[in-house]
Amino acid sequence: MSLDRILDSIDHLLSNLDKSVNDLLWHAKLFIPILAISMALLVIVLISMCIAQIYISRKKSHRYRQMALRSSQEKYIDIANPNNDHTVPENLQPRDL
Repeated sequence: MSLDRILDSIDHLLSNLDKSVNDLLWHAKLFIPILAISMALLVIVLISMCIAQIYISRKKSHRYRQMALRSSQEKYIDIANPNNDHTVPENLQPRDL
């Protein structure tokens, strides 16, 4: 192989490499903004999901507190005002002999 042929082949490879790098940079200029927008949307969705979970958790906690308070008040009412419905029927009461 002659030196001229080797130099031509190196020049051809470098020009192809330059063209490939330019194409890659053009595609990167197109791809990077799309990737950035996608990541921003993903972050927004994840933050909104976290906020929704916190809201639901607080709402459930508030409802549970209300239910527990209502339950404790009902127990208090039951103790304070006993019903007479729990009396023993006459046929089951002990008889004097």
